[in-house]
Amino acid sequence: MSAQLSKKQQKIQKNREEMRGGASAEMYNNYAIAAFVLLFGAGIAQFAAMACGICGSKSSGVGAGSWAAGGPVGVLDVTNEEQVKKAFFEGNPYIVYCQNDKSEGAVPKVISDISGELSQNKGTDDVQVVAANCFKKMMNGKTIAEQWNFGKKDGFIAVFTAGKKPVQLNYMPTGKYVAKQVKSMVKTGVQRVVYLRDFEGCQGNKNCVILASKNKEVIGRMEARVKPLMKNNRDLTVVSVDSSFYKVTVDADFAKQKPEQGEDAQYGEAICVAKNTHSDDFEEFKDAKAFKIMNAKRGAKVNKAKFMKSWGSDAEIEAFLDECQNGNHSDWYQFSKDVAVKARSGETKHIKAPENPKLKKAKNDGTKKGKEAVGQRPDETPEEDDEEDEEGEEEEEVEEEVEL
Repeated sequence: MSAQLSKKQQKIQKNREEMRGGASAEMYNNYAIAAFVLLFGAGIAQFAAMACGICGSKSSGVGAGSWAAGGPVGVLDVTNEEQVKKAFFEGNPYIVYCQNDKSEGAVPKVISDISGELSQNKGTDDVQVVAANCFKKMMNGKTIAEQWNFGKKDGFIAVFTAGKKPVQLNYMPTGKYVAKQVKSMVKTGVQRVVYLRDFEGCQGNKNCVILASKNKEVIGRMEARVKPLMKNNRDLTVVSVDSSFYKVTVDADFAKQKPEQGEDAQYGEAICVAKNTHSDDFEEFKDAKAFKIMNAKRGAKVNKAKFMKSWGSDAEIEAFLDECQNGNHSDWYQFSKDVAVKARSGETKHIKAPENPKLKKAKNDGTKKGKEAVGQRPDETPEEDDEEDEEGEEEEEVEEEVEL
């Protein structure tokens, strides 16, 4: 056999090589087409899922929203009473991205980024982020923008938190930047009464819990137990009072209901004071004029109170906070006066300074013995006696009140 191939054999081998190369190229092309179809199909499916999420259910609660790059963004229907009440009047923190008729629908990526940042943080993971048409009229005839004076331009967010005026934010560079601002707005905690003005929030709020003890360690222990449980009761104000410095005065009959505790008790007193003013904020929101007439017929506000019976478990504490926030106080004790916090008289010390020999003594008023001073009649009662009478009257007024 010759080492070299004949011309016929060389032609056959060349044809075989060309056939192999064509098959490889065809196979490569088939793989490329299949990969393209797969990626294109996945993209279409993802887009459809996002579109359905954004435009989906508006009938129950707040819309389910979509998972974009960050977190879920719900849809708030401003014509739905249930959704509006839940978002603005139940104390839950809500972030509303405001749109108008033209921009309503898909939301910018930064809004979902804000949602994602908030959901990853322990202190803000319950904050709801929703989109809403803030220029569409609600059930009271006003738009969100008109109700809270947000202006006429869309594309901003409004932060709604319990018992506070909503905050408008227009600058949203990144989700992390905005989430940091929101965190400070929705933060829960116990207000420690250092100055008398610190108690004003409790007197002005609808419902308030007062933690009181003469031991600072006990106060700290109560605050530590209550603070984590406030997350589900954001519409409630909680204050702590050092009763060794301040007097917390209540009706004597109510004080008799105080749970008995030993001298070595680990916790102090917890009192809920509910301001039964008949002022349902949502009813007033819907029709301010009708509410004003109804409220006038119902009469003056009524303050009711209740002691927390036990610090035994977190479930008991949370049930007490929930009851206080929701105003379940039909059978509670009714105060004759609001709860008062005053500094103890012993804390204000009046010190008489020693006489300074370098200072001249005050001269007499120039009147002679037996003569009356100008402006005073002999038969007038001295001012000191009047003061004593006034003090006596004050004592009679607070006769039925005692301190805790």
